[in-house]
Amino acid sequence: METIIRQKINAIAECIFAKVQMIEEESFDYGLYSGKFGILLFLLYYSRFSKTKKHVKITENYAKRLFEQFIIKEELHTFCSGLSGILYLLEFLHENDFIDMDVSNAQSLLDNYLVSRMRGNIQQWNYDFMHGALGVGLYFLKKRTGLEYVRELIDFLYATALKSADNHIFKWESFVMDKDENFRSTYNFALSHGMSSIIIFLSRVIKSGISDERIIEMLYGSIDSEFLTSFYYLVENK
Repeated sequence: METIIRQKINAIAECIFAKVQMIEEESFDYGLYSGKFGILLFLLYYSRFSKTKKHVKITENYAKRLFEQFIIKEELHTFCSGLSGILYLLEFLHENDFIDMDVSNAQSLLDNYLVSRMRGNIQQWNYDFMHGALGVGLYFLKKRTGLEYVRELIDFLYATALKSADNHIFKWESFVMDKDENFRSTYNFALSHGMSSIIIFLSRVIKSGISDERIIEMLYGSIDSEFLTSFYYLVENK
């Protein structure tokens, strides 16, 4: 079984290595989840695994090409497909000794742009991890600077939560598309766009050392709410 898995991984890697060497690529998406920086993360891990000089060289060239382009061309701010996910990845790669890229010359401009877009998401009540405010918050949390913006998110989450009278239950509304392609309000417990991402975010905030009693309240309250929401969803859809 291990041999079969290795063969499959090697086949996938060779396909990707062939693609990234093309002069003209079809995709102009640089995103961590949806585009070229997600591919780069795989190639970096695979090159470390294979220890093949050819793979290392191709990965280095691909990384250089991306780093020369993304600051100029990337306009989205989201964690899934935009700057907050890419910059989060750069912090991760630096921590794990993959690469050491200095973007300090553009850092202030990039961070100001992300803060502006995060505040726009807050005004729209859009906490979505992949496409909204939480993704930007995760980047600032990873970076360990700009923690005042993380606190803005804490204020936002506390203010917009639907709370029980005793503050033991916290939950947040989401908007999802139904089968008729109409958006409706619901309580989403999924990781990608729902309350599970809030639970992870709050847990990481606590781990980072930020102290605020409201974070503990929201964390415990959202876990209770997550259980109840999951239960009612299963009952209604069985």
